[in-house]
Amino acid sequence: MVSLRTIAEQAGVSSMTVSRALRNDPHVHPDTRQRIMELAEVLHYRPNRLTHSLRTGTSMAIGCLVPHVSVHFYDRVLQGIVERAFADAYHTVILQTHSQLNRTCQALQVLVEQRVGGVLIAAGHSDPIPRRILYELWSHNLYPVLIDNMDKVSSTTPIDQVMSDERALAEMAVEYLMKLGHRNIGYIGPRDKRNIAGRNVHVQTMLQHHRLRSDYCWAMQSVDDPEEVRSILQQLVSKPEPPTAVIAGQDMIAARILQLAPSFHLRIPWDLSVLGCGNLVIADYVSPALTTIEQCPEIIGRMATELLLKRFAGQQPPNELTPEVLTVPSTLVERQSCAHPRRKMRLVNAPT
Repeated sequence: MVSLRTIAEQAGVSSMTVSRALRNDPHVHPDTRQRIMELAEVLHYRPNRLTHSLRTGTSMAIGCLVPHVSVHFYDRVLQGIVERAFADAYHTVILQTHSQLNRTCQALQVLVEQRVGGVLIAAGHSDPIPRRILYELWSHNLYPVLIDNMDKVSSTTPIDQVMSDERALAEMAVEYLMKLGHRNIGYIGPRDKRNIAGRNVHVQTMLQHHRLRSDYCWAMQSVDDPEEVRSILQQLVSKPEPPTAVIAGQDMIAARILQLAPSFHLRIPWDLSVLGCGNLVIADYVSPALTTIEQCPEIIGRMATELLLKRFAGQQPPNELTPEVLTVPSTLVERQSCAHPRRKMRLVNAPT
């Protein structure tokens, strides 16, 4: 088997230089790095991961925490993570939190025991990760990166973050509907997830910025309860000046609105325009097809992984880092669920 020493002897450098070059260490001269890479290719060199783990105390692994792997958004985040990690010969260990703090803490303990080099955390719950858990990660030289606009920790706790640009997302949604002619704009989003609840705040702020009413914003207790969507929709259309457009904090909520609209004799988009967030698979399969905001989760996953790999290369202790907060811009995907307001909405009581 070809070893680092074999490559070092042929390249006329030390084994340490070969090791650094194969990790794309920027401190190795580009010509030297290129020569070593070519030799490694010719000699069919493959790194011994077991030796690396014993020497460094970490495996060539990145831990990933997501609420559910079956959720399309996080499935796409994981695609970005896995592809970028694979490009640098890292493998991923994926665990589900089920949006529960205790599951997150247990998963982080497991990843510490598996000696991963770092962990990408999209926990999906509003409770911040206890500082004692973060201290344990740091004590094992494990780098954490938060994903998807989780609750910000104290400024004294250096945690990197990669997320959607929620302020820009809210601005895009409100201004798009305003350009269509809407002035009474509602919002329906979940209450229990801090990353989505922030969207509620940004939408309200943007409505106020444009001097539009912001009292049409509703926070749901559970996005899985269609009767709660029905109740909120009933209250919105009962307003003296009901909204002519609604922004849904998630595509699934928007799909519920489209499903319930006929029971209120609402024609989408003529009586009520509906704008989703997420551009999930369901957006193409509801009727009318859902206009929504693409949050580019693959890019979020890739950027988070690149940030983590940069931390590995820098070799600065995690608790001494100056944290970076990176945001990923969203794009609008126009379909058929939004249009110019045609007439005032009239309330028709939904059947009980």
